Amino acid sequence: MNKPTIVFILNPVAGGGAKRVSKRAILKKWEDHEVVFLENLEGRNEQVKKYLAEGVQDFVVAGGDGTVNDIASLLTGTAARLGIVPSGSGNGLARDLGLPLQPERALEVIRKGKVRTIDVGLLNNKLFFCTAGIGFDALCAYDFAKGEHSRGLWNYVKIIFRNYFSYQPVSLEKEGQRLEFFSVTFANAGQFGNDAYIAPEATPDDGYLDCAMILPHPRSRFAALGWRLIRKKLGTFPYFRTYRFKECVFTGISDNRIHIDGESHTLDTSTVEVKILEKALHVITV
Repeated sequence: MNKPTIVFILNPVAGGGAKRVSKRAILKKWEDHEVVFLENLEGRNEQVKKYLAEGVQDFVVAGGDGTVNDIASLLTGTAARLGIVPSGSGNGLARDLGLPLQPERALEVIRKGKVRTIDVGLLNNKLFFCTAGIGFDALCAYDFAKGEHSRGLWNYVKIIFRNYFSYQPVSLEKEGQRLEFFSVTFANAGQFGNDAYIAPEATPDDGYLDCAMILPHPRSRFAALGWRLIRKKLGTFPYFRTYRFKECVFTGISDNRIHIDGESHTLDTSTVEVKILEKALHVITV
């Protein structure tokens, strides 16, 4: 086979029904290209690396935030371009970039090929493109990952309800001061996904990350917090703080669970170092 001109990475378990893009639709739009499909997780990343080494520059992910993170991590710092057909339950980066959620419209955007170069976050040795964090959100990601249930928004909402009222704040040290937080989110883009805006002012190509902190608060404020998240008004919540940074360090973290673009991970240290990689990923966008 000749070198492909475009590689599509399809997550067969992401989305479903209206969210799923068909090979036929892809081949119809790229009938003048050599198209390769990667559908199996086993060996997928090695194949992407091989195509990168061969000079292929266009890679399209049809999947959710986890698959986007996997492939974007391989493309970071290269000349390659990432296209996204949002097919997950959250689609945080795709939504924040204004990409269409309908497969046919997303393919049209990719076909036109307009490129936006965005920043990338690095938490210890893990890249993130939308958000990463510690505290309550990391706990929910952990429970979601270990639960025996299908993926999807409503199962995640159930986990939020189950944990919210009994959650004990995470403690950490910042510049020698011991502090407690409900959650600490490092945001390259504004939202977790599903238009839940944890960092309303964050922009993925402004050369900064946002540190969005929810302080311990009365649990009677649950509805007020949730309403502000989905209305992009978290800045008016009295228990919310935020600042912008290029590098930051937290030490002595009491809970080693973290999330990276919504996927659960475990720290092997009690220290978190976060920094920005400016203009590190080329994304095909509107």
